[in-house]
Amino acid sequence: MSKNEKTTNIELLIECEVRDKNGRILSVHRQPAKSLLKNFAKMLRTILAPAVPTSAPNYVLSSTASLTDTSGTSKTFYGAYMEYSGASNIFYCGLFPMCALAPLGTDAYGIQVGTSASSVNRDQYQLGGKIAHGSGSGQLSYGAMTVEDIDGTPPETIFRLIRTFTNNTTDPMTVYEIGLIIGNSYENMRTSFAPTTSYFLIARDVLSSPQTIPAGATLTVRYIFKVTA
Repeated sequence: MSKNEKTTNIELLIECEVRDKNGRILSVHRQPAKSLLKNFAKMLRTILAPAVPTSAPNYVLSSTASLTDTSGTSKTFYGAYMEYSGASNIFYCGLFPMCALAPLGTDAYGIQVGTSASSVNRDQYQLGGKIAHGSGSGQLSYGAMTVEDIDGTPPETIFRLIRTFTNNTTDPMTVYEIGLIIGNSYENMRTSFAPTTSYFLIARDVLSSPQTIPAGATLTVRYIFKVTA
């Protein structure tokens, strides 16, 4: 294989940018993300597994997997679910398989940051030392997630998941690890209008250069998905 020959056409990258309270860039760090976990593979397989449904008088179409959520509890991941029973009795369901668009102040899913530099392994289900949302000692304020539209100049296709963290404390904070958590939400409208949501870690990376956020400063983290073809 020549040195110029591609070995893969999909990449996951991390970019971290620290700015002071006046918006001045203090540091920029980039590295390949090598940490898509077993959870990600199981989710992708589950979403791809069901066949396209065909017309039938009665059927239930379901594709699920058992995963460990971020609390350490075994939960069902729904890749697909549809239920049908006769032309006059249609049961509806709502399914959001892999949600990352967490709102302002929500640290249960989306991009998380933490303080652990422990090694990554495929079976991890939570960060080693998650930093919680807040303005107290040892906390960071979690901004709203952004999931950008597809972009890129051919042959590249790119989209980015972005979150900004603000240090509203009086002490510097150092981030050693980055994680991406998705929400899997399922609602059976035949029995209830209250969705059930579970949160699963799909990526965890230890930064090769830990990022220190001074008091009043921000850290912006970008997970960058890039396909080259």
